[in-house]
Amino acid sequence: MYSNDQLIIKILQDGSTSISNLLLGYYKKIGLTDQDMMVIIHLIHFISKGNKFPSVSELEARMSLSTEELMRVLQRLVRQGYIYIEEHKDQETGVLFEAYNLNPLYYRIFKEIEREIEVSTIEAEKKEEEMKAQNIFKVFEQEFGRPLSPMELEMISTWIDKDKYSEEIIVYALKEAVFSNKLNFRYIDKILFEWQRKNIKTIQQIKEHVKNFRLNKNASKDSKPNVENYTFEFYNWLEENE
Repeated sequence: MYSNDQLIIKILQDGSTSISNLLLGYYKKIGLTDQDMMVIIHLIHFISKGNKFPSVSELEARMSLSTEELMRVLQRLVRQGYIYIEEHKDQETGVLFEAYNLNPLYYRIFKEIEREIEVSTIEAEKKEEEMKAQNIFKVFEQEFGRPLSPMELEMISTWIDKDKYSEEIIVYALKEAVFSNKLNFRYIDKILFEWQRKNIKTIQQIKEHVKNFRLNKNASKDSKPNVENYTFEFYNWLEENE
């Protein structure tokens, strides 16, 4: 029997085994069973104590599994690539010895985390796109002053999904239609087609293009117009002919 002092000393000497929270949180996700995990925990314990290749009998002494069950678990872990056995050479004695390597286990966890992040990113981007789509529909409904018809909703979706117009450019085309007092989907579609045909892909390019068109058109008029009667000439995309 241990005295209290001896018991305290033994507890301190035995120390503790550090198990990664990621390992505990992900072992099921990477295909390990509870039984597999308990064997791995004991392997980690032995390795931390300097025993890099504990025997089946040593493991059996700590677990409720039989020799046959332990052998099956270890063989499966090695065969399925969760752990592997590597050979080392003692630098002092030259004796060869084997050791368990658990790095493949941690690599699988890393790949699973990487996969989850990728899935999460894709889902977040999808939700963001859905939110943008909802917002652009609302912008159109506000400008038209009514709910959009199914055909109009489909046309906006086609611009985004098939024609690959950015929502920013679609909204800008909508504004051009409003400014030109030609608020209809045919006119907006024509605007977008013209910009695409001229390889205009950014809002800045659109602004420059519209500005140059209007300047050239106004320059053909009286160089000194009556300021009071002057009206700003909007860009009529349907009448453009180049």
